[in-house]
This record gives sequence, structure tokens and C-alpha cells, in this order.
Amino acid sequence: MPDTDDGKITLALLGQQQQYIISQLTSLMESFEELSRASTTREKAIIELQLCLREFVEVKERVGVMWPWVNGLKWVAMIGGGILIVALIAGILWAAAQSGALVP
Repeated sequence: MPDTDDGKITLALLGQQQQYIISQLTSLMESFEELSRASTTREKAIIELQLCLREFVEVKERVGVMWPWVNGLKWVAMIGGGILIVALIAGILWAAAQSGALVP
């Protein structure tokens, strides 16, 4: 069969199809390797997210324990700030009254 013209054409076509199949298989193997690399990076990202979530839960628990103290300190700061503002205004008025600026 390879001695005839039809046989040579058939063998050439088979060779072309074989090259096409080999290129397709190579492409599939490259795609599979890419997918496996993406899978491992995705798994690493999931593990990192789980660790971050664990840390977040621990911090949330610590803040939950400290929250009443933080709330209390907020009120102390607000009351102290109010006292300072009133004292500042009273001091300015007292200084103005001592200098005679308030007397007509």
C-alpha cells in the first residue's frame, strides 16, 4: 500500500492526523498542569483564610471581654472632655471679666 499514490496520500494524511492528535494531547496536558497549579494555590488561599478567620474569632472574643471596659472609658472621656470644655469657657469669661472687657 505505501508503494501506490493512494497509499502515500493515506500515510501522509495519517501522519498529519497523528501530529494533530499529539498537539491536542500536549495542549490538554498543559491545561491539566495549569489546573493542578491553580488548585494548589486555591487550597493555600483557603488555608490562609481559615487561619485568618480563626485569628479574627480569637480577637473578637478578646474584644468582647474588654468591651465593657472600653465602653466605660468612653463615658469617662466624654465626661472629662465636657468638664474641660466648661472649665475653658469659664476661664475665658473670668479672664475677660478681670480685664474689664465685660464692663460697659
